Amino acid sequence: MHKSKPNKGLLKRVTVSANGKVRYKRIGGNHLMSGKSGDSVRSIRKKNTVTGKLNTNYLRGLRLDKLNKRLRRLKEADNGQS
Repeated sequence: MHKSKPNKGLLKRVTVSANGKVRYKRIGGNHLMSGKSGDSVRSIRKKNTVTGKLNTNYLRGLRLDKLNKRLRRLKEADNGQS
């Protein structure tokens, strides 16, 4: 069986926070900003968060779901020892 590899295109487009949330840059903010209102420009500047089942699917595509489970178990073990 082949080795599982992360989706490289997805890796380039998203970042994963310490809590396991997937964040990405909003579309429409590269050029032609003068025709947009200030409110929309400010909202485009902020990063957006993926929620729900899609977040789980993205983590699975990045092969980070198993890593996060391992990290969670380690944190729980550390909290239990303290």
